[in-house]
Amino acid sequence: MIVFGIVEILYIPKKVYEMKIKLKTDFLDYYDHWFCGSWEKEDYILDRRSTTEMSKIDQFKIIENCGLSTPSHGYIKDLVNSNINNVVVYTNLYSHAGENKELCSIEYANKCYGDLYGSEYINQSWSNGIRSHWRYLAIGGLMYMLHYSAKGGTGWQSNKDYEDIQISIVDINIIREGYEFLYNLSEYPIFALDFVLDKEYKKFYIDFNTAPKIYGTGLENELDSNTIYNEIEEWVKFVSI
Repeated sequence: MIVFGIVEILYIPKKVYEMKIKLKTDFLDYYDHWFCGSWEKEDYILDRRSTTEMSKIDQFKIIENCGLSTPSHGYIKDLVNSNINNVVVYTNLYSHAGENKELCSIEYANKCYGDLYGSEYINQSWSNGIRSHWRYLAIGGLMYMLHYSAKGGTGWQSNKDYEDIQISIVDINIIREGYEFLYNLSEYPIFALDFVLDKEYKKFYIDFNTAPKIYGTGLENELDSNTIYNEIEEWVKFVSI
C-alpha cells in the first residue's frame, strides 16, 4: 500500500530477526520485503526516501566534514567574481539522479539564477567525450565502488539523458570500516557518495545520497536480498552499541 508517497510493506513472509526495521521509502528495491510490516512494532526506522530534508547545501557540509574535496559552491551571485567558467545550478536543492540541475556559464547563471545555489562544473573534456563519475556505495558494513559512464547525446551528465549509460563494478567487498574518512557517516546504514575527476585526476565529491537504488547497478547479481538486509541490520546494531 502506498500512503502519501511512502511505501509501507504490508505482508511478506520472512525470517524472524532480533531487530525489526521498518522502511520508509518512495521507491521499490529488490530487498524491501525483508523489512517488518506496518502492523509490527519497529526497533528502527530506515528513512530511504529519494527526496528528504537533506539539501545540496547540507550534502556539501557533510562531505567536507569528512575531509573530502568538493567543487567551489555557493549562491550564484556570490560565485560570480571567482575564477569559475561554468557552473551547475541546482534548481531544486533536494533532487538526486541528475534531476533539476542546469549547466551554464557563470555569466548566464548570474543573470538568470543569481539567487540559486550552484557549484563549479568540473570539466571532463580530457576524457574524449565520455562523461564519468564514480560512486562509493555503502550497504551496512560493505563498500562497493561503481563507475558510471556515458558517451554521445546532447546532455552533460553521466547518469541522465543518455541511452548508453554503462555502470561497472570497479571494486567489491571493500570493508567499510577501513575508510577512516567515512567515520562521520556511520549513522547511515546505506548511502552513496559520488565523485568526479578533473584533468589532473583529482577527486571532487559532488553528491551524498542516503537513498541509493541498488537494483540496476549490477550488484543485484552479487548480493541477494537477504544479505543486503542482514548487512543493514548488523550495521544498525553496531552503531547503536
